[in-house]
Amino acid sequence: ARAVADRLRRDPAADARVRSRVGELLLRLGARDEALRAFSEIVEGAPYDPAARERLGDLLLAYDWFDEAYAQYVTLRALRPGDPAVEVRVALAALGAGREDEALRTLRAASEGSGDATLALGLRALLEREVLRIAAERRDDPGLRAWTRATRAEGSDAVVLRWSHPDVGLELLGRTADETAFVELGASPLALGLRVHQPLTAVEGTHYLVRARVGVRASRPARATLLLRLAGASGPRAVQADVALDATHRARGYVVRGGALVEEPVAPTDLPPATESLE
Repeated sequence: ARAVADRLRRDPAADARVRSRVGELLLRLGARDEALRAFSEIVEGAPYDPAARERLGDLLLAYDWFDEAYAQYVTLRALRPGDPAVEVRVALAALGAGREDEALRTLRAASEGSGDATLALGLRALLEREVLRIAAERRDDPGLRAWTRATRAEGSDAVVLRWSHPDVGLELLGRTADETAFVELGASPLALGLRVHQPLTAVEGTHYLVRARVGVRASRPARATLLLRLAGASGPRAVQADVALDATHRARGYVVRGGALVEEPVAPTDLPPATESLE
């Protein structure tokens, strides 16, 4: 496999998808520095191609090279100015790289300029989660406390599903407490595996199902986050579940219980037919 990967890297006809696979093989072999170089070759032959910059940044973000992803997204921003999808990428990479204040400003600007009401709701839910997390670490920051109050006052119910890899596709299904069948929730998609869903009424007993549609294999598990912003008598609150999918566990189920998302077993009978073939 290593010999084939080396030959592919030398092939000038190898496209971005092939170079992505080569880099992932090198990661599996423990050659992280070499994998980074292999990923970077995606843009060497196309430095002004936005699609190449996007793919490289997304791969770097998926594998926690946050500073490197941030640099790619800043370049992508110059190639696609004013694109909310790029701004969200910049914000997520900035969060990972510790540029928290910049990330919060960028997320807020993206939510205000998205032009999609559902997407704006989801971005505000994501913003609220990060504001609250950072505020817990900076208890004496009056500016962040003001951010927290303003952000919580703006939001309403939203469901956000975000996952980690540009070649992974997930779907979110749901059912209320008094229903027996899951239905796919409509989504307002934003690239990078970030989808904002029209929510069910997320009350006690509401069930959600996260299912892999494509791209999850034994060699490439997927990490995802299911984030709900729930309205309540004492005000809205955000709850989340960290989702891990692999070739063995292609679906995970959750239920709203006690104001939290609790994982529950998924029976084969719970899985409705996919609208398209799973990989």
